[in-house]
Amino acid sequence: MPAGGYYFDTIIRQPPIEEAMLDPADNLEEFGPISDADLAHFRDEAERLYTTTDRAILANFGGTAFGDIALVPAPFMKHPKGIRDVEQWYMSTVIRRDYVYKVFEMQCEIGLANLAKIHEVVGDRVSAVMVTGTDFGTQKGPFISTKAYRDLYKPFHKAVNDWIHSHTTWKTFIHSCGSVVALIPDFIEANFDILNPVQVSATGMEASGLKERFGDRVTFWGGGVDTQHTLPLARRTRCVARCRNGWRSSPSAAATSSTPFTTSSLGRRLRTSWRCTRRCARSGTEAMTVELARLGAVIHQRTAAPATSATARPPCESSISTWAAAHPVR
Repeated sequence: MPAGGYYFDTIIRQPPIEEAMLDPADNLEEFGPISDADLAHFRDEAERLYTTTDRAILANFGGTAFGDIALVPAPFMKHPKGIRDVEQWYMSTVIRRDYVYKVFEMQCEIGLANLAKIHEVVGDRVSAVMVTGTDFGTQKGPFISTKAYRDLYKPFHKAVNDWIHSHTTWKTFIHSCGSVVALIPDFIEANFDILNPVQVSATGMEASGLKERFGDRVTFWGGGVDTQHTLPLARRTRCVARCRNGWRSSPSAAATSSTPFTTSSLGRRLRTSWRCTRRCARSGTEAMTVELARLGAVIHQRTAAPATSATARPPCESSISTWAAAHPVR
């Protein structure tokens, strides 16, 4: 970690690249058939969460995040081979396009085979699956052209999403920070159901505009509070106002290091945000359902049993506002 820093940097370990020796298999060392131990873990965790909670399950099985730059350097491997330098990787999407395409093609084949095995053990207990966390946006716009996305990433996103929709009841989830409004039509055509984190502080990512343009075709998961400006810098009253805007499911991204991490400050802010969510949910199933439908939300109702008393949890609260994300660590 750099002196005075808050985050670990990935150490780039890139040997000199010899063009004649490049082999796409080298960039696939970390991908392979899922182990019996991992399958047992997913099976047990899915069963535990499904039977002991009333919440939906978002699973991250891994293996289908094509070109995720957090993973390309392979910091979890001792001696990664292939193209691992961040700059070289991004340049390779242009100057070594066929190489990267072959990596994605083989990764997709492995990923689909693993998803089939995973579905056999977890079934429909999982409600949504995170397909990819590859970021495509900067603060002001995408750092990849729509043409490049359509050529290099979209075919594989669509292949994974189509398999999931054809063989399971899972919804598909894409995470991409930054301003990706120009790519949202392509995300929709690639058959993603959910877009996260909705970085409302980025250009063109205003919640109202996204809802109006795309709200009937994709679910926006996030955008509840701006984590770049509002959460770390604004007064508590401003945080409350932003969390009561009818667009509340989660923050626009992880809380940054500049957010005051004390019980009296951050704790109050997060508790306020959560209470606003619960208050909205308790206002009534019908009203909540209508509002969420306007936002293009996918209403996932786990049980058909209605609330039987004034203190019972409304169905909408257990289905949308308290979605539990289950991310098994491998």
